[in-house]
Amino acid sequence: MSWMIYVLPLNRWNFFVLHPQGMNRLSGEKQWMGTWGIACYQGRTAGNNMAGVHVEYPGIIPQHVSPFFDWTYIQMGDVNRKGEKIQVVTDGNPFEGAFRLMVYDNDILAGVNLINCRDDIGEMKKAITQKAKWE
Repeated sequence: MSWMIYVLPLNRWNFFVLHPQGMNRLSGEKQWMGTWGIACYQGRTAGNNMAGVHVEYPGIIPQHVSPFFDWTYIQMGDVNRKGEKIQVVTDGNPFEGAFRLMVYDNDILAGVNLINCRDDIGEMKKAITQKAKWE
């Protein structure tokens, strides 16, 4: 389960309150996002702060990875984005190998649905996180 970390100063000690939600970096809204990766990142942030090293938790990116029979399905970012400058680009065929559905907002990668496409996932996550262009 992931946790939102609030740091409240109490004299010379910090008191940590954990909540099962995080700030969605794409929408700016609080959202429950229970994945081990996010929980570990938040745990490292809490541990550093308890050890006296100030570290801020930047928030979450919605993401999910599931094996489904012979497929690996990956969803990351905001694939339901609405607006005037939204563009949805698809590539491939899951029955013939790999498939990508990429959602762009004003030419900035906002979200992806991938089937059997693991090669560029790190760079895609970086582009979504940094609100950068992806080609």
